[in-house]
Amino acid sequence: MLKESKPVLVGAMRPVVLVRFPDLNVLHVDILDYPTVEAASQYLTKHLQADVPFGLQLDGRLLDGADELHLCHRGSMLEAVALGRVDARFQTCCCRAPVANVDVQVAHFTAKSNANGQAVLIAPQGFHVLGWNHPGSPYKEMPLNVEASMEQRLDVPIEPWLYVYAVKMTSKTWLDVYCDAVALDEDASSQEQQVWICSDRRQVPEKAEPIRGFVHYQGHDGVEEKEEFPCVNHEFAVKLPIEGMHTGGVHQGRTAAPCPFASIRVEPAKNTDYVWHPINPSTLANRTGMQGGCELARLLHNRPVEMGTLRPVVQVQGPNGRMVQVDIQDYPTVGDARSMLHKEFPGFKEPLSLQFNGRLIEDDSFRLSQAHGGVTITTVAMPSR
Repeated sequence: MLKESKPVLVGAMRPVVLVRFPDLNVLHVDILDYPTVEAASQYLTKHLQADVPFGLQLDGRLLDGADELHLCHRGSMLEAVALGRVDARFQTCCCRAPVANVDVQVAHFTAKSNANGQAVLIAPQGFHVLGWNHPGSPYKEMPLNVEASMEQRLDVPIEPWLYVYAVKMTSKTWLDVYCDAVALDEDASSQEQQVWICSDRRQVPEKAEPIRGFVHYQGHDGVEEKEEFPCVNHEFAVKLPIEGMHTGGVHQGRTAAPCPFASIRVEPAKNTDYVWHPINPSTLANRTGMQGGCELARLLHNRPVEMGTLRPVVQVQGPNGRMVQVDIQDYPTVGDARSMLHKEFPGFKEPLSLQFNGRLIEDDSFRLSQAHGGVTITTVAMPSR
């Protein structure tokens, strides 16, 4: 009958992949029934009645759950590995407030912390490196032993990196200046400068100007300490020693002590061209006083905060040798400055003339901004004619 009839179907060869377990047992997984790695992993976990989920590894690389299993057909044998669940909680190092948008990585798995600071990852059992990076902050790592369990809680503190910079004051907002750095070129060299602080280096405008100085903070004993921030070409950062800071406590969801970052103040180094005018009380202290909570968390999640302004001045040496700083914005011309200097040096009855670069300035409309950043202006008591 076979000779006289059509071919008869006797069965089918279904494609499979071979999976080897740590005890060296090998199972066949039907690719048509379980087309993805995730589906195959769930089948193996259920088939073996295992207490922990299994992942599939190819040539030492853990496969993603969405990978299609047919891509592994006729390739190397897959390895089944027990998986552990890592529940990482990212918090500020001072008040333990949650930190969102932290990029986390374990092995080949990545995640991002949510609004509660939580990031959940699945990784093979064994020793790994947990790496994380908050946008605009340095990349950090720590060793991690992943156990084959459904829950492994890990609290990770976010260290404080602060960026202090200056931009020339314009009528535009911080966001306008950040988005349109050309606006900074519209100001003269003697323009007043705003000094800002932030915790994300990406928020530093391209044409921000470097300054030198110190960041002050309160230590454990309540005594004010300071940390110098160095000056570089584009941006500069200061890492505060959190172990030496007065740390805010948390009690029933509310801060029992003020966040130590509320006490931060900036002190630019003294120079002959600008005078520092801090915002007092600072925005950080005001915010913490009104809202409570963690100021470092607000710096991590919000825009930069203005700490004060650097106002341009010129140095004027009086007839008696005493140096006086004349604010260019308060006294923009020589005529304005002359009346101010008469009040500074009341003992001189003769008219005071100003000398710049060895020449007398006879024009009262001469703008002091032209002398900003140059040599010291000297006063000369001219005898009455």
